[in-house]
Amino acid sequence: MSWHPPAFNEKDMSDKAAFLRSHSPQDQHKMRRIWEGKLEELRDVDDELRDLMGLLADTGQLDNTVIMMVSDNGYLLGEHRLFQKKQPYEESTGIPFVVRGPGFAAGTSPKALVSQVDLMPTTLAAAGLDPDAHRALDGRSMLENLRSGDWSNWRRRLLSEDPKAGWAQLREGDLAYIDYYSPTPPSSTT
Repeated sequence: MSWHPPAFNEKDMSDKAAFLRSHSPQDQHKMRRIWEGKLEELRDVDDELRDLMGLLADTGQLDNTVIMMVSDNGYLLGEHRLFQKKQPYEESTGIPFVVRGPGFAAGTSPKALVSQVDLMPTTLAAAGLDPDAHRALDGRSMLENLRSGDWSNWRRRLLSEDPKAGWAQLREGDLAYIDYYSPTPPSSTT
């Protein structure tokens, strides 16, 4: 499998925040080995998921089960010269979100700006409970969108934030505005 991220060891860092401009290029061979290791870990997840789907099918519960798979973050493997997960670049903040359930429309919606805060309202709605009943939830239920496959009424903007790293990102479509509000962001590599 090919691995050639376009932003790997970005040559011109002049448009980046001052603290990012001093980062040295990453070792391409090391980053590739780490990427390959992450793919091997995902094989284990695939195997476990295959077994779970088989068990649900064998017990007649597959068509009565909602499955949501989401990560908490992506990871920068040399993109923009970074080796970490705590910066507001797409490789770190754009995460996969896979959902399967009874009556859900097949397909993908790469432009739907969903978030982990949408998990609770969606789970409540799938269980037949009103997500808004006496609850102060930040997200919204995706249940109707998942069933119809229509995301035209979904949010157009999404704010994500890492207070420890001192940034906030407002995303709209393919654009993102990033505010570094901490004078000296941490240099942690985790």
